[in-house]
Amino acid sequence: MTIRINAAQEALYLNTGVETPITFGTLNLQSQWSKKTETFDLTRTFQNSRYTVYSVDFGADFKDTHKNGIYWAKITAPGFNDGSWFLLKIITEPGGEDGMTRYVADTPTEERQADVYYRPNY
Repeated sequence: MTIRINAAQEALYLNTGVETPITFGTLNLQSQWSKKTETFDLTRTFQNSRYTVYSVDFGADFKDTHKNGIYWAKITAPGFNDGSWFLLKIITEPGGEDGMTRYVADTPTEERQADVYYRPNY
């Protein structure tokens, strides 16, 4: 499942197949890289026999941080411990800073042509 985060509130669509008792709860995201867990509040906005829609509050700053990646996710609520972990791909806009310093060469280096002095004929 993929979620693109462009705002503080985003919709999360889950194919549940059964009606879930969770109206309010938390979305737990665990990074596959750092194993740190972040929690976000969620509210069920729609449910039918095929899927459930949750509104997740990611906060105002989450979309501007470099959080692109695949996370383990789990929905929990008070009195409901049956949630299972699932994979969630997160895409943020504009993606945030990645901490890399870009190398930009000067113009003579970028357009340097190689000179061939000897080329044997085989």
